[in-house]
Amino acid sequence: MNETTTAQVKVRLFKEPLYAEDGPLWDALLQSRDDCAAWFAGVGLLLVVDEDEGYAFIHQPDTDEAQGVPRLIARRALGYEITLLLVCLRQELAITEARDADQVRLVRTRQEIAEMVSGFLGETNDEVRDLKKVDRAIDQAVDLGFLRRLGGGAGEDYEIRRIIKARLGPAELETIKKKLRDHVDE
Repeated sequence: MNETTTAQVKVRLFKEPLYAEDGPLWDALLQSRDDCAAWFAGVGLLLVVDEDEGYAFIHQPDTDEAQGVPRLIARRALGYEITLLLVCLRQELAITEARDADQVRLVRTRQEIAEMVSGFLGETNDEVRDLKKVDRAIDQAVDLGFLRRLGGGAGEDYEIRRIIKARLGPAELETIKKKLRDHVDE
């Protein structure tokens, strides 16, 4: 394995997830998985690779688990709308997989995604402002790698990336749902 290619894989994983569709970088990761995992472990990170779903990312365990290694990857506090959107996307993926386990991609339009979220937003008199909030949340989900725009830069179709299952596991999903319910009840 070429050291330059392995370095490219590591740098890419520091910046964002790696997907099977990334071709040569994905292949390089699979060939050097053990070396990359050991290298990331040396700096307190865990390499997560799911070949079946076609994604890989690095994760830093909570500081309790990391045995005193300082946090290298910053945690981001997410706002209400993006959190709500991610929960809705994760739920949509789970429902679709339960209906059709063979479905490879889950694609929804911007309008369908907005409708998923809008039922959970509080009643307001400013639909334009509410739609802008949902649009910002969709754009943020794209930036975070949970959605992928299809058909160009301003496309209306989005693929819900399966990496959301790894980032929002069942236990974490329930915790977030409880926090969202508590927020609505306030």
